[in-house]
Amino acid sequence: MRYILYDHDTEDLATTTVYTSYDDAVDDASRLDNVIVLALPLETDEPGEPGEAIAKSTLPHAKEYVDAGGEFCPNCRSEQIEGDSVDFDGRYCSQRMWCLDCDVVWFDVYTLSAVEPRED
Repeated sequence: MRYILYDHDTEDLATTTVYTSYDDAVDDASRLDNVIVLALPLETDEPGEPGEAIAKSTLPHAKEYVDAGGEFCPNCRSEQIEGDSVDFDGRYCSQRMWCLDCDVVWFDVYTLSAVEPRED
């Protein structure tokens, strides 16, 4: 699996780096604002033949997905999406997500954006 950083404010890649490690991608994403980690769907050069995996596509609706609060698949806009439990790691947390219709997998990355006082 390969990962990229997508900046939904500029509607473009946040870096030109393609990550082979999810943890490395999340670590870099946690240092940037409004960036999500996207998993690149991969396919082999020829079906049934092991070969070098190539990126099939990026997620065309990533900005709309982030703006809508994650209500639909950033690939096909289906509302049939599910996610694993949220993983917490200090400065950030992340969640592996997938679409039940198109089988795309991506990662939502959450960063601390505010603190509110607690009133008892």
